[in-house]
Amino acid sequence: MAKGILIVVLVLFGIGYAIKRVLNNHKQKNKSRILTEKLTQDPGMAIEIAKSLNEPYGSYPYSENFNLDEIMRMLDQKKQLSNYKIDYVWKFKTGHYLVITTCMDSDFDIGLSGSMRDVKKTFNVNFVIQKIEDKKQIRVNSEYERDGLQRSVRNAFARKLSDLIQ
Repeated sequence: MAKGILIVVLVLFGIGYAIKRVLNNHKQKNKSRILTEKLTQDPGMAIEIAKSLNEPYGSYPYSENFNLDEIMRMLDQKKQLSNYKIDYVWKFKTGHYLVITTCMDSDFDIGLSGSMRDVKKTFNVNFVIQKIEDKKQIRVNSEYERDGLQRSVRNAFARKLSDLIQ
């Protein structure tokens, strides 16, 4: 009897966890859209967001004929960088851009069936791309993350951007 109750509790816990994950994923997918709509209505809000993105995820040298404005314009038009959907690009001062992205990535986690497998997750990640003239570098900043997967998603974007720069 006790074994049966334990199984029922574990099944209910698994179902609850799976439902929570589905709802969380749906919320993440809408988060970027809502933020983009707010920024379109109030572009000054972008400066406040940019100020909070102070954790460096990469600095990359650039050549003499490098044009950050051109690269940002291309990202804004293509709306894609690898598996990152570019939701919003805004130049908030000379050589500084706020880039809002949505990324789908896999993580080895518990699926809806309750078993361990690769699970697709949605990440909304904001970046500040900054051109540092005196060092001839591009710096990529985002928010600080302790979670290894979250840091990995941010580092991967910085590396993909460095491929465009060099």
